[in-house]
Amino acid sequence: MAAAAVACAFVVLSAVPGGAAPLAPAGPQQSLVPCDPVGTREVSPRVVEEGAKVHVKVHYDFNCVSKTRRINFILIVETTVRSSGVVRADLLRNLKEGLKSFVNVVDFENGSTGSLVLVGDQYTIRMPLRGGREGKTELLRQIEQISLEPIGGSAGFGQAINDAVGRLPTNVADEDYNVIIIFDRGAPETTGSNPEPPVTRDEGCQRARRAKVPVVVVGHEDSQGRMVTCASAGYYASSGDKAPDLPQIFRDVADAVLRGKQAKNSEYSDYLQSSYFEYVTRSGQPREPTSILGSEITWNSATSSKPPGGFTIEYDVVTMPGFAPEIQPLSIDARLSMLYSDNSLSEIYLDNPEVCIYRKGREQQDCGAFIRALTPTAPPPLETPTPTAPTAPPTDPPTPTPTDTPVPAATDTPTATDVPPPTDTPTAVPPPTATPRPGIFLPALLNGSGFQG
Repeated sequence: MAAAAVACAFVVLSAVPGGAAPLAPAGPQQSLVPCDPVGTREVSPRVVEEGAKVHVKVHYDFNCVSKTRRINFILIVETTVRSSGVVRADLLRNLKEGLKSFVNVVDFENGSTGSLVLVGDQYTIRMPLRGGREGKTELLRQIEQISLEPIGGSAGFGQAINDAVGRLPTNVADEDYNVIIIFDRGAPETTGSNPEPPVTRDEGCQRARRAKVPVVVVGHEDSQGRMVTCASAGYYASSGDKAPDLPQIFRDVADAVLRGKQAKNSEYSDYLQSSYFEYVTRSGQPREPTSILGSEITWNSATSSKPPGGFTIEYDVVTMPGFAPEIQPLSIDARLSMLYSDNSLSEIYLDNPEVCIYRKGREQQDCGAFIRALTPTAPPPLETPTPTAPTAPPTDPPTPTPTDTPVPAATDTPTATDVPPPTDTPTAVPPPTATPRPGIFLPALLNGSGFQG
């Protein structure tokens, strides 16, 4: 497999032996993280004595769709060489095999189209964009007819790139992909037999950048990387005059272009807070980290080695003496990185909980509040006041209303009408007692996730 070296502010993926070296991560970006990576990170215990160990367990998984996408591609091949004889013949054979290996992977039945342009003393369109089975057959035939000429220089390289941008379709669907793929042999740029002033390589590349057309460059070692800045979708460097790695390089290019968001490598990195925590050597399971650089520990895994259910990594860190009592997140951050076939990169951050470090014999004194926040007690139940029935206010006895009917004289046996109505005696009503407001206990929660973006 080709070597992959992607420079990133935080992630360095280990190179795999081989000839191709994509130098620049690029390619169309998607709104969602490709392959849907998910991960968990558990830290225990969260309360630890100074000098004791903390165990970390990480699990992550992802799922990539394997179908190839529909593309429109233009191959621009520089056909001049500085040597002849066996070297030229071997280079030509390797170049043809590489180009055909790319074409054979493309699905021309799904609507993909391809074109071939040759650049020598001038550039020539050997085949316009064509699709279908017939288009594939003709493109392979044209590749087989390529020859390399020791003319010392090439003309029309920039014009070929410039015109290729204009020949690619513009009304493509979001999931489709336009791309220009260049083989740069490294010949000096000349005016050749073109009557018009040439468009330089840089000018052609600028046109592609303005049009947002991805460009992949495969550079012969004689080119000395001169088109790296043009390669917005990846630069691949071949090795040796005969470039024996060209077939593999073009297979890698096909993988990048057709399965752009297929993951090639996954990487878990833990950036420990070195003032408080240190990795315990030989504690990594199922294997030790791929690299340890200061406080950064990294496990790198090829996605082809992913076991069913995903990757699980476990390891220990030890708390550093002299800082307790202290409450700190275990790491500056912990992240999962995915490197894709088109050399683009995505990252997701994993949980980074806080840990309370206490002095020997002073767990409650140093971490009591932290412990209570980790295991909060239920708040007391709310007291519901019992409503008191209202008491009728006292009233005065009714006063007889004088009428014209004479009142009979009193007798020894009073009748019912002679008995005065009873008088209600006011009952003293105690003042209402205010029901106290129920108390609600809301513990102050410490930051348990420690998520840092």
